[in-house]
Amino acid sequence: MQGLGGTGAQQSKDCSFEAGTVAGAPLRVSWFLVIFFVYQLIDAMNNKSFPMWVRILMVTGNELLLLLTVLCHEMGHGTMARRCGGDIAEVLLWPFGGICFTTRPQGRNSRQKLVDDLWIVG
Repeated sequence: MQGLGGTGAQQSKDCSFEAGTVAGAPLRVSWFLVIFFVYQLIDAMNNKSFPMWVRILMVTGNELLLLLTVLCHEMGHGTMARRCGGDIAEVLLWPFGGICFTTRPQGRNSRQKLVDDLWIVG
């Protein structure tokens, strides 16, 4: 991977950890997401409206639901990249959503690249 995407992929490795693979694609999770989750847990402990176990379960469930939704969305981009002849380099989950770093097939002209990008993004 080169250019702006390569720079972003390298920077994402500096502030994230490997969390396994999804459909053969490496999955990374940002440390900031972990910090945000811990903050939410601490905030839930200070809220006395429900029993402690309910508050922890609510925060954990909400976070899992959000991450699974974002992961499904990013895998949609990755699936389209694969259908266009590219591959998924990695998927990053971070506090602002997710990023699916993909590669393109070689030997495509500018018009074909643009059409592929529109299919992947759309």
